[in-house]
Amino acid sequence: VYLVGWVCSTVFHIKDTPFTEQIDYSMASAMVLTTCFVIFFRIHYWNRKILAFAMITYILGLAGYTTHLGMGTINYRSNMETLLGI
Repeated sequence: VYLVGWVCSTVFHIKDTPFTEQIDYSMASAMVLTTCFVIFFRIHYWNRKILAFAMITYILGLAGYTTHLGMGTINYRSNMETLLGI
């Protein structure tokens, strides 16, 4: 996830188009959510039910936020506030 995120960021900063902006912001969100999931996993690795709930939340959250970013123009302030809030 992190390697793909950095590659997408590099591509976006080389060639700024709506598509590269979309993948850059989507992968940045994926990096933040993945970090949160990994931290949660390291704390609760022994409880399978909690991990299953966390995995479903992670996948749905990432899919929902990526879909939200893909619906028109990106609100930069809202995006930053959302990622800081996570």
